[in-house]
Amino acid sequence: MLNELGLTKRGPVWQLPGGLAARIREQPFGERHHAFQALCREVFRNSAGAKATACTSELATLGVEMIPGVLAPETCDDLSGRIGTWLDQAVATMDAATGGFDFRTDRTNRVVPLTPEIVRAALPIVRRVLARPTTALAESYLESHFKLDSIRLFRSVPNPDPLVSFRWHWDSAPLGQLHVMVYLTDSGADGSGGATEFLARPVSEQLRRTEYFARGIDDRVLEIEELPDGAKLRNFVFKATPSRGDGLIFAPGLICHRGVPPKQGFRDALLLVLLPSLDPWAVSLAAEGNDAMVKRMIDRCFGYLPITGDPLEP
Repeated sequence: MLNELGLTKRGPVWQLPGGLAARIREQPFGERHHAFQALCREVFRNSAGAKATACTSELATLGVEMIPGVLAPETCDDLSGRIGTWLDQAVATMDAATGGFDFRTDRTNRVVPLTPEIVRAALPIVRRVLARPTTALAESYLESHFKLDSIRLFRSVPNPDPLVSFRWHWDSAPLGQLHVMVYLTDSGADGSGGATEFLARPVSEQLRRTEYFARGIDDRVLEIEELPDGAKLRNFVFKATPSRGDGLIFAPGLICHRGVPPKQGFRDALLLVLLPSLDPWAVSLAAEGNDAMVKRMIDRCFGYLPITGDPLEP
């Protein structure tokens, strides 16, 4: 099948023939990613050691799954401390250059502006997060390999009227996109340290068929009761309150979700954006080269949640 499609190996990575790549790229956004994911699945099925078993994880059935202890507490404490330092440095730099630094329109999320030094410091931690069981879970769900599309480090602070990611929404993302969010600080049992809420996938799919799915970013609602049939939906909300070092893996384009700001202090997190790939993530990173990877992570740091328009890019 792969030979019929014209796929060839250049060193350790798969290459698409120019004609096939052009046909994929000329399709609309959603279809483009869907076509490429189907190709990735075909490669995965033909890979040595690939397991073509049905995914029955909570990620597949509910759209979200907790991965306990992906990072050690001391690693989280160290990275959280660095986030504070990096944000202080960013404020000083931006204030000197522009007279002010607007982290986010609602000022709930403060995103660390990535630099080559920060990306290189974060990469060993990212590799630990993507080790087992994260890779096995993501590959089982996607039925393909995946690539690391982008990383983000951010701090969330108290806000009584948060916007954007802290209101109920789906991300404008390919349906094959996955997020891995690692909490670097404790949520607390009641979520007072910051949390994330999700609507179970079957209910999210029903809600997608209502007018709410088509609403603009400024028309998102804060409380579940404000959604269509919101009183009934309350029973299907999963509130994740991870301890530091725990990860959440979820499909942001499929499952309706929102962040919950901390009531005091701050919540620090590391976010990894994953997309289907012809090659394992470690192979892709090695083939791309360190300098190119660092530049890509910096380029995709800002803007409304990183979205890759071309699935054939590294």
